[in-house]
Amino acid sequence: MIERIFAQFPAQRRCPFHPPEEYAHVQRDQPVCRIRLASGREAILVTRYDDVRAALDDKRLSADETRPGYPFLYEGAFESPLKGTFMRVDGEPHVRVRRMLAKDFTVKRAQQLRVHIEAIVDDCLEAMAGRARPLDLVQELAFPVPSRTICHLLGVPYRDREVFESNTRAMINHRSTREQVQAAVAAVYGYLDGLVAAKQASPADDLISRLVHEELATGRIERQELVTIVLILLVGGHETTATMIGLGTFALLEHRVQLDELVREPALWEPAVDELLRHQTIAQSPMQRVALTDLEIGGERIRAGDRSASMFIATLAVTSRSSTDRISASARLLRDSNSRSCSVGCSHDFPLSRSRCLATRCRCGRPTWACSASRHYR
Repeated sequence: MIERIFAQFPAQRRCPFHPPEEYAHVQRDQPVCRIRLASGREAILVTRYDDVRAALDDKRLSADETRPGYPFLYEGAFESPLKGTFMRVDGEPHVRVRRMLAKDFTVKRAQQLRVHIEAIVDDCLEAMAGRARPLDLVQELAFPVPSRTICHLLGVPYRDREVFESNTRAMINHRSTREQVQAAVAAVYGYLDGLVAAKQASPADDLISRLVHEELATGRIERQELVTIVLILLVGGHETTATMIGLGTFALLEHRVQLDELVREPALWEPAVDELLRHQTIAQSPMQRVALTDLEIGGERIRAGDRSASMFIATLAVTSRSSTDRISASARLLRDSNSRSCSVGCSHDFPLSRSRCLATRCRCGRPTWACSASRHYR
């Protein structure tokens, strides 16, 4: 029998660099449990890695928000801004968009962007070097690098960054009101709709121009869907990376032994990035699913159609950790490229084996931002 553990989910973090302690207790004692969401609805929380992987690969669980019993996070149970997009559908409608975007997110394309990204990092670090200490790493490096990179890739003028940076937080904050979310989405959507019109009149060598002329002009996609896809890429393309740069830097500065080891052995950077992604869990927001048929998860029976038990939620904030995991005890994991993690995404439509982090690397093997930083602050 599934028991209720939390009165409210998500739980509040006491430390911004670790999941709430309650999650570790749940993972140990009741890995599949009932929770109450900020929206007032109930759901099932799954916390162990093997259970989460099995659930995300299970076609009997749907990401479609239009399904009865979908676990909305927002207050008042209103739909998220992703409703109806490829992020909240299953099967061919989802895969169709992934195929459409695939050519712009290959390893080859990432390597082509390397020189540009290195130049962005160098520019940020040179600006930091000329300013008085202390400096805000997040504002001076962590946000500008991914923001400028995704703007370059999409074809969004970086000078307009305030439009999306100032509205992103309202869109992804599960405590935002309906009005706040709608206003934020409308602001970014309106800006991007105008940008699509500009690309129709004057195309350039960027992703938006390609989609406009290969997909929109040929009738394979509607204008509204195109703008929504760009909105998702723009928001997702800078917020998570900025968070990871900040958290990863903090974690390594807190554990100088491992940082020194990375400086001495650049080949360790690749597994180190994977391990930091696993350990820092850049997003606390869960992955929502709803059961289409009766099924079993972690030994617990989930019944489709039951008002509360038909909902399914998995959270990355604890999935990839054990209850005793600490980065200070994980030096060996920096050498382990097979560290178990769902941090790059996983679903039955897009298996983890096909999901890859496209962070570019310098010829020395380090992530581009880390290599540039070492030249300035070794």
